[in-house]
Amino acid sequence: MVGPRAASWCLVCLAALRGAGAQEGNSAAAPARPDIELRTKGKQSYRSEDYTAAAAAFEAAVAAVPTDADNHAYLANTLFRLGDFARAEDSFWAAIALKPDEPRYLSNLGSVHVQLQQYDKALEVYAKAIELLPSDGTLQKNYDTTEMLVKVELMLKELDTMEGEYWDLEGFGNGKNYSDKTEVTVRFALERHPEYTTKVIRFLKDAVKKQPKFAIMSHILANTLVYASKGAARGTPHEKKMIADAKLAMSNSINLSYETRARVQEGFEGTCTNGAEESTLRLVAVATSERSELTRLKQSATALGWTVDVLGLGEKWEGLGSKITYLTGYLEDVPCNDLVLFLDAYDVMLLSTATEIRERFESFKRPIVIGAELGCAPDEGMKVLYPKPKRGQNFFYVNSGTYIGYANDIRDMLAEISADIADHHSFTGASKHRLDDQRWFTRHYIRNQDSVAMDVDGVMFHTLHDVEPTQIQVVPERTGVVLSSITGTQPCAIHGNGNGITTFHDVSRRLVEANWPPNSNMDATASPISPNLSRDDADLLRRRRSKSA
Repeated sequence: MVGPRAASWCLVCLAALRGAGAQEGNSAAAPARPDIELRTKGKQSYRSEDYTAAAAAFEAAVAAVPTDADNHAYLANTLFRLGDFARAEDSFWAAIALKPDEPRYLSNLGSVHVQLQQYDKALEVYAKAIELLPSDGTLQKNYDTTEMLVKVELMLKELDTMEGEYWDLEGFGNGKNYSDKTEVTVRFALERHPEYTTKVIRFLKDAVKKQPKFAIMSHILANTLVYASKGAARGTPHEKKMIADAKLAMSNSINLSYETRARVQEGFEGTCTNGAEESTLRLVAVATSERSELTRLKQSATALGWTVDVLGLGEKWEGLGSKITYLTGYLEDVPCNDLVLFLDAYDVMLLSTATEIRERFESFKRPIVIGAELGCAPDEGMKVLYPKPKRGQNFFYVNSGTYIGYANDIRDMLAEISADIADHHSFTGASKHRLDDQRWFTRHYIRNQDSVAMDVDGVMFHTLHDVEPTQIQVVPERTGVVLSSITGTQPCAIHGNGNGITTFHDVSRRLVEANWPPNSNMDATASPISPNLSRDDADLLRRRRSKSA
C-alpha cells in the first residue's frame, strides 16, 4: 500500500528562479548591476548543492539590489534547502511584496507553510497561485497534496469508528463512491500511521469479498499486504503468507472473462483502414494546455523532421484515463500499418538518436514495445505477478508514458484495456477517466507478455525515476545525444517519470545549453525544492492532475 520511502512532505513547487539567460545574458548591453555576478555565483553553488555558499551569495545579491524580487526568491529557495523555514518564509514574503502576481513565489511559500504544518495558510497561498495561473497543473497538485494532509486526520478517525461519520469507506470499497483522492488519502494515512495496517487489511478483504469485480480494492489490498510483509522477518511463514495472499488477490483480479475477450475480439473486425505500402511514423501526445516542456518536445520532433499530434488542447482535463479515450478516437482513421509513437506531453524529450527508433523497435520482434522503470507504480503489489528479472536487467516494471507499435496493434491493446476498465472499474459508476492509466497498462502487460515487450535496457525509452543527473551524460561531440551510465545506451528519448522530473529538467537544461533542440530555451526551470514523497505517493500525485494535463 505504502511506498518504500517514508514521506517528509516536501511538496513539488515551481521556481521563481530564472535561467542563466535573460537578464544575466544581456548584462553587457545594459548598465552593470552589482547583483548579477553574485547571483551567478549563487546558482553555481546551488547546483553543486553547496547551499551554505549559495545562501551567502544570494544574501549579498539581496543587499546589493534589494528591489529585485528574484534575488529574494533565490535566497528563499536556498534557505528552504537548508531547513531554515522561518527565514525562507520572510524571504518569500519580501519577493511577493515586490512582485505580488508571481504564482511561483506563492507556490514555494506554500511549501514552507507545509513544512511548518501550517496547512490552512498553505492552502490559502496555493489557491492564490492557482487563480493567477490556472493552466499549471503543478500548482493544483500542490493544493491537492496539502488538502490530503488535512484529510488524513479525518481518515484516521473513520478507521477508528468505521461508522461513516467522517468518510464513506463503504462506498469507496464497493466502487460507488470511489475516488483516486480517497485511495491516496488511505495510503498517506497508513504511511504516517502504520499501526492501522491490520484494520485496513481487514476492511479491504471484506470489500473484495463483497464486490470481487471491483479490481482497485484488490490492488490496494495487495499493495498493503506487500507493505506489511516488509515488517515481518524474511522467509518466515508470516511473510510468505502475506506475499501469497497478495498474489492471490492480484491473480483473481487481473484476468478477463471469456465473454469479455470475445467481445473485444469481435470489435476488432472491420475497424482498420488500409494505408500505403510503406508506413508513416506518427508521434502522438495528450495535453490540454501548452507548457514549456511540451514546446521543447515539439521542438525536438521538429529537429528530427517530424511533428507531434497533440490531442486535447484547450479541452477540460478529466483524468489520466482520458489519454486512452483520446488515442482510441485518434486511431479510428489511422492506417493499420502506420507506426504510432505515444509520448507523455510534459516530461519527455526526443533525442537525435530517435532517427533510429524504427530499427530499434523492430529489433524487439514484438508488436508493441512499452517503456520500463525502476519502481513498480502505482501498485507495489503487482510485483508478485512480474516474471523474474533476467541477470543484468536494468529496468523492471511497466511505464506507460512511452510506447510504440503499429496502429492496428496499439488499437487492439487500447480496446482490451478499455474493456478491462469497463468490467472491473467503471461498471460501479466510477469514472473511466479518473484513474491511473499505468495500473491498467500493467494489467494488460501481465496478460500479454507474448505481444508486448518492455524496454528494460532503455534502448528507446530511458526513464529517470531514482536516476541521478550525474548518471545521464550529454555527449559533447554529438548534438542531442545522451549516454546512460546505468544501461550503457544512448536512448531515443528521456522520460522524467516519478521523482525523475528533477533529473529530467537538469538533463534538459544541459541539452538546451548544447543546442538541443535547436533554438530552444529554458527560461523557467523546475523548482530546486524537489519532491521528497514516497515513490508511490509522488507518482500518483504527479499523475493525478484534476485541472490540466
